[in-house]
Amino acid sequence: MLEVVLSFVVILAVFLVLPLIVGQTEHKVMAHMQSRLGPMYAGGFHGWAQLIADGVKFAQKEDVVPAAADRRIFMIAPGVALIPYLVVLIAIPIDRDRVAVNLDLGLFFVLAVMGIGVLGSIMAGWASANKYSVLGGMRSAAQLMSYELPLVLSASSVAMAAGTLSLPGIVEAWQWWWLPWQAIGAIVFFLAGLAELRRPPFDMPIAESEIIMGPMTEYTGMRFALFMLSEYAGIVVLSFLTTVLFLGGWQGPFLPGWLWTLLKVFFLAFIVIWLRVTYPRLREDQLQKLAWAVLVPLALAQLAPNRHRQSPHLTAASSRALPTRNPASPRLPLTPEQDPHPCPGTTRTCPPTPHVGPHPNPPSATQHPEEPLCPPYSSYQNKGALRGTTSEPTPTMRRRHKRQPSPTNNPDLHPPITDGHRQCLG
Repeated sequence: MLEVVLSFVVILAVFLVLPLIVGQTEHKVMAHMQSRLGPMYAGGFHGWAQLIADGVKFAQKEDVVPAAADRRIFMIAPGVALIPYLVVLIAIPIDRDRVAVNLDLGLFFVLAVMGIGVLGSIMAGWASANKYSVLGGMRSAAQLMSYELPLVLSASSVAMAAGTLSLPGIVEAWQWWWLPWQAIGAIVFFLAGLAELRRPPFDMPIAESEIIMGPMTEYTGMRFALFMLSEYAGIVVLSFLTTVLFLGGWQGPFLPGWLWTLLKVFFLAFIVIWLRVTYPRLREDQLQKLAWAVLVPLALAQLAPNRHRQSPHLTAASSRALPTRNPASPRLPLTPEQDPHPCPGTTRTCPPTPHVGPHPNPPSATQHPEEPLCPPYSSYQNKGALRGTTSEPTPTMRRRHKRQPSPTNNPDLHPPITDGHRQCLG
């Protein structure tokens, strides 16, 4: 329990510190690239107090809610935009053994939760009762729908190559030659992520010269600051995901793994800032054309080399399928004579399943060392027993048994289920 609490404290600290560092870096990088004097003035040497000055400015501003706004939705929209990025960080590994929650479907979880963050700007635009805000919210929705597809397709390419949806598993499977192989997918994923974050040059939902500040037009004070913080938190999350999926995460020579991860993250954050300074804002038609005519075909082309790849993870998972039913009696499994691949002594082997303590079905002294530990599939009692449920018949089962007697409860045909059967099925 203490380890879990410490993990979440570390994640909260990373979530609060890294976005602020990225924001401060953006001030300084843009000041150097565009000869801006303002960010170099506060505090004297190199404008070190600019971040503090921004925080004091937001805290002193009046918190205003428009009279015609949907007050409840208006107030919770900044939290909806910010919190998903905090949730995403619990599944992103920083080092080999430094991840708060190692999810088997980590990539699916991260992509799903990241999509929720965009809903914050849509809610803010609708609740503000302002035409400029509504237009910005509609642009955010259209942008989310367009760029979610290339984002998911490019991430799927890496998952197919690694054979797993676990983020630590993807990093473990990563090889150096994936850099040229997955380069197209990395570019597509990075650009689609920037578009979902509404970062320049994909900031049409904001577009200060056209619709003032888009969904955030009516926001002031700390609520506006939360929207800004969510943008920088999104940059951190996008950089972490690109690092884990395409750059090998913690893998690297000489330096500690967590340091390699942070170096790659800050390098990608610098690229995000560089793109903002370099390229002008795209028109809405250009933004949609880039998604559907360029990024989606490139993402599909990246998937093509992976379509025939069969991962050992998928092979192991497919071996857990239940046996085919007996054609003579659909209620019974295949007998050893009918089953072309009974478990012991054949190619159907037990998938390796991590467990703690002694194996629940240890090999006996007379068992061959190469014989798998799975009992024959024909000895399984029924699917209810495999799921760990009781064998007590339900009313529906009783009615079926009255209509058509079945020998499914015969202990001679079906020995009782054991822990070894469940362990072999995972």
